Amino acid sequence: WTKEVSIKGASALVVHFYEKSCTYDSSTRLCIFSGGLPRDAAGPGARVELHTCCSQRVWGTVLERSAGMWKVLLDRQTPGTTAAPAAEWPQLGDAVQAKYLHGMWFPAKISAIKVEGGIKTFTVDWDDGDYRDKEKRREEIQPRGGGPVPELAAERNVEDVEVYRQAVPKDATAQCFAHCKEGPPKRVLVKYGKQEGPKYDEQGFGVTCGDELLVFSLDRTCPLTPIVLSKISDKPGPAKVQGVDSGWYLDLVKTFSGPHREALGELLNGRLGGVTLDLCPVKPDQVMEAVMSNLESFVQLLNTKVRAMDDVTLCFIDSSAAVMPVLLPEAHVQYDAKVSSEIQLLGSDGKNDVVVK
Repeated sequence: WTKEVSIKGASALVVHFYEKSCTYDSSTRLCIFSGGLPRDAAGPGARVELHTCCSQRVWGTVLERSAGMWKVLLDRQTPGTTAAPAAEWPQLGDAVQAKYLHGMWFPAKISAIKVEGGIKTFTVDWDDGDYRDKEKRREEIQPRGGGPVPELAAERNVEDVEVYRQAVPKDATAQCFAHCKEGPPKRVLVKYGKQEGPKYDEQGFGVTCGDELLVFSLDRTCPLTPIVLSKISDKPGPAKVQGVDSGWYLDLVKTFSGPHREALGELLNGRLGGVTLDLCPVKPDQVMEAVMSNLESFVQLLNTKVRAMDDVTLCFIDSSAAVMPVLLPEAHVQYDAKVSSEIQLLGSDGKNDVVVK
């Protein structure tokens, strides 16, 4: 059973537990929303919201925090359920406030929403009629007055985002993870171009991006960034000199929106489950859908056709999230012993609705 208690306007929270459990101890789970959590104090059990490279949001629970990285267990849809995801905010026509050129927030209204390469952008009409700086990202928009997002979904599973639904393991009980930088992630655009000098080496092959990028791998347990650069040459190259190393992820959205999207689209056309892609112009969101639905075929093409290219631009990122994890006002706690080994009382003392001691 589930019991939900809401305390509006409370300045403190105290919870008491009864000495006798009414459920199996191993099945007891408590979710306590108790306000903000200092980032320095966040650790295993902390709940986070991840803003992905596709400008989507996924929730999860921190499992480990070490060496500047957070390992996050992503929320997955309960096996056997097919609940439709909640509508995204904001919607067309919503009154919002948006960040202007100099960083201040001004009232506006959403006049258009565009999705390209899995990235959603918003066009706003400023209330004062200004015609400048109207294209906004999601993080540049908030409810008027800076309040919470209206009707925010109570959960955000990885399956709620269509582009990632194709990337998760088929086993609905398999765990999925995200490996996120504690600070701002580093994103690098790596350009490989035809070099001057000898065109061929002694074997008759020219210089390609595969001379530096040795092996790409697929990791479905990391659906937000499933393509990993698992091996890179020790010799300095365009990626290495910019800090890219083994374990970095291929940023699919930025790569398919980059300067060589036409060449990549032509290479992938018809090779990903037989999907025919629009090439004039290339539609990054269409390429993303074809790739995420045929990841094994895409990795094979990366390790053969793409690595053989001598004129291509690829984007890499050192985190599964596009920005730092956002802390949520809750924590997940799992008890191996009885709950009463830590918490003595849960109930009401006549002054507070819920009391923890």
